[in-house]
Amino acid sequence: KVSFDDLLQFIFTNIPNALTPDTDSVMAILKEYADKTKEGKWIIKASIGQRKGKHDTMVEMLCKLGEKAGYEVYGDTPSRRNKLKLDGIERPDRVQEIDVLWYKKRRIEYEFEVENSTIITEAIIRGSNIPYAVKRFIIIPDEREAFLSKKIEEPALKDRINADNWGFIRYDDLERFDNENKKAKEISLGDFEALNRVPSRSKDSSIDDYGS
Repeated sequence: KVSFDDLLQFIFTNIPNALTPDTDSVMAILKEYADKTKEGKWIIKASIGQRKGKHDTMVEMLCKLGEKAGYEVYGDTPSRRNKLKLDGIERPDRVQEIDVLWYKKRRIEYEFEVENSTIITEAIIRGSNIPYAVKRFIIIPDEREAFLSKKIEEPALKDRINADNWGFIRYDDLERFDNENKKAKEISLGDFEALNRVPSRSKDSSIDDYGS
């Protein structure tokens, strides 16, 4: 448990000068990752630890769905991290940092980033190393949706997301789709892509209330 003042002191000490985030931003992030206790302190949400352990599970799920869709697959996990041989890629080392790729005939058709946090900028930068049009999706935890919806409205990030045509799929929607197709030998790409929904703030009407 930690008080907001103690947290600010830690941040201001360790992230000094021009790098120091503003208080409103700290509170916004805090509300995403922690719950307020009765005595007014903050404690990490139980769901954070649970979601963190789901990353590799989601990667494996996407790899198996890709195989059912008729693709060769790559996943950034020990069991799936094979050496990629792809055409038209200048930075294969960066492309191999992408969480999941579906490809055919040495050409990527789908890329996926599984994000437990709202820090998606690096994921989008990695994706830009694919120099041709592909289907791009970020897989997000449902409880991050409201904050992420605010973040992707920032002009520079919004322009990049629109230019590269990124879509968003929630963890729960992906898990439901996987369960519905568990016994299927193949999946419909149309049904899969229909999981895409733009993040909405409707789940958290207080997202702009940064008061402590």
